[in-house]
Amino acid sequence: MKRMLILAGLIGATLFLIGIFVVGAMAENYDPLSQFVSELGAVGAPNAWLLNGLVLAPAGSLIALGGLGRLGQGEWLSGPLVSLSGTGFLIAGIYRCDAGCGFVDMSPAAMIHNQAAFGAFLLAILAALILTVVSLARRNGSRAAINAIAVTGMVAGLGAMMTIGLDHPLIGLSQRVFLVSFCLWLMVDSAVLLRTPRKARA
Repeated sequence: MKRMLILAGLIGATLFLIGIFVVGAMAENYDPLSQFVSELGAVGAPNAWLLNGLVLAPAGSLIALGGLGRLGQGEWLSGPLVSLSGTGFLIAGIYRCDAGCGFVDMSPAAMIHNQAAFGAFLLAILAALILTVVSLARRNGSRAAINAIAVTGMVAGLGAMMTIGLDHPLIGLSQRVFLVSFCLWLMVDSAVLLRTPRKARA
């Protein structure tokens, strides 16, 4: 059962990674370099149901299950954080941002969307950071490297988003640096857990 839950997390991360690029490619006049992923699912977006109903909500749910599987593997700190991060993406898929995903005069749904997504970002970084430290302490160099690279990518992406400004022409690229790092981390680290199931107690 634990392995099935971890596999669910791997599938969720894969769905998330592929889904955001496929839905983006289907959208007309959409620039992934300068626009948020959330704009694909915003109020009035033509294919909003694709992003929210077929990518964010199911992927978030599967990632949350994957976190529970990690808890079953003894990852008492990082497992719940991964699960909460997935829940944040699930909520972001249920509550859409306003048209254009602006940050002025936001609707209640848009505020929930943004808070859930931002919280999911921070929780994911914290989970990967904890796993990095624990893996180093246990002399598991390969797993420490996986998590350290993920932390670096996620922090770089989120840090760029917060420093360059929300109207910067590369804000979409910055967000995707985070999301790609996040998804690849879950995919690779989950695969490691499935191949060598050991209690990390992280």
